[in-house]
Amino acid sequence: MRVILRGATVMALDGRRTLKKSDVLIDDGVIAAAGGTLETQDTQIFDVEGVLMPGLVDAHAHLEQSLLDRHFVPDLDPHVYHHVQVAAWREGLDGDAIEVMARVALGLGLTSGTTTFAQAGFSSAGPNLTEAARQLGARLVLGVDGTAQHAGAAIAVLEERAKTESRLLVAPAVWAGDAERTARRGLRLADDASLHTRVPLMMHLGMLPQDRGGVRRLDRLDALHSRLVLAHAGGAALAAKRDVERLAKAEASVVLTPAFDILSGAPPPPIELLLEAGVNLALGAESGATRCGFNLFREARLLRRLLVGRADRPASRALEIATRGGGKALGLPVGSIEVGQRADLLLVDVTAEEGEGHEEVARRIVDHGGADLVKSVWVDGRNVVHNGRLLDGAVPTESAQDHVRARLSHHVESRARSTFSKRHALVDWLGRRQRERAGWHAGRQR
Repeated sequence: MRVILRGATVMALDGRRTLKKSDVLIDDGVIAAAGGTLETQDTQIFDVEGVLMPGLVDAHAHLEQSLLDRHFVPDLDPHVYHHVQVAAWREGLDGDAIEVMARVALGLGLTSGTTTFAQAGFSSAGPNLTEAARQLGARLVLGVDGTAQHAGAAIAVLEERAKTESRLLVAPAVWAGDAERTARRGLRLADDASLHTRVPLMMHLGMLPQDRGGVRRLDRLDALHSRLVLAHAGGAALAAKRDVERLAKAEASVVLTPAFDILSGAPPPPIELLLEAGVNLALGAESGATRCGFNLFREARLLRRLLVGRADRPASRALEIATRGGGKALGLPVGSIEVGQRADLLLVDVTAEEGEGHEEVARRIVDHGGADLVKSVWVDGRNVVHNGRLLDGAVPTESAQDHVRARLSHHVESRARSTFSKRHALVDWLGRRQRERAGWHAGRQR
């Protein structure tokens, strides 16, 4: 099917940072032409108003944690949050709960402009996540546990299924856990799986206050390469300039998660060093615990504040990180409006005034972006959101969400009570002092 989107101001985000009124021709899900007025036969023409830009790329998300939202109070200690609360949440999951949360996360993301979601870890949720993506029409990168021998076979199954089902927009990746804590054998297995299948190798870096040396560990294992995607990178994980230079030389990517940094109390990654070295940066939403509701524009707003004074045109850079950067990190032809790219597009209700520059328009989009500003969303050339509403599938009702949330929250609270009854005030105090010495604060957004 051939379609022309006509009348919008195109923000291509292709590195040239130009704004212009152009037609965009979509042929079988691919951008076939962009620029000027296109006249072709056997083509449907849709008149659109606003700014047409690439869809946002959420390069690091835990979709099965979408209901860890405003009803959930994360512990101030990151160790307790990760090893007690999140672990208990996952223990209580079943297929129905996973699908409810995946549809919530994907629905929130799609209606606020995200077209691609990279699921980090938790491979057992794969079938439910895949089904939710199919129902709503989202593009999904599914992380397969690469620390076990079965990773290559699981990836082969995903790729074969994607070939036979054209609307199943699922691509595989290898998940390897934490760079600092995954066993060496597991890291080697994951890296080998990524090498042989040529898919991204995703892992955490700098998740906890004591995390450091992860990049050097990966370097010793020869796991620094262009397929490597490291999320968070907070605290002391990239304190050494040499580690940043290693990542740049290897052409690895770093996924920034500004809201999660605030939530957990982590110092932000060294943005200036990363930009100066030319490391590819992407943007991720992490989980529902950040209170951002998988709205990547909220993450972009926080990112823009980090970029002010550290980068030229901070709003434009934030949008590029949230689109092109994510596509490059995940090895997908998405994130810009160029011939040959997949037609993952977003129409926002913004009017570019005569004489208004790229940065001014980008700042308005970043500052006000979200579900209220998004008019339409296309994934692979197919319209999946129109006038703010999902066209395929629906987000589960509030009652369905409450039912899952209550059941899992009870499991988390029971585990937490058992854990805290064994803790001593001195342990809490020492842990807090240790975090403060490492530059971590008490966390916010609670």
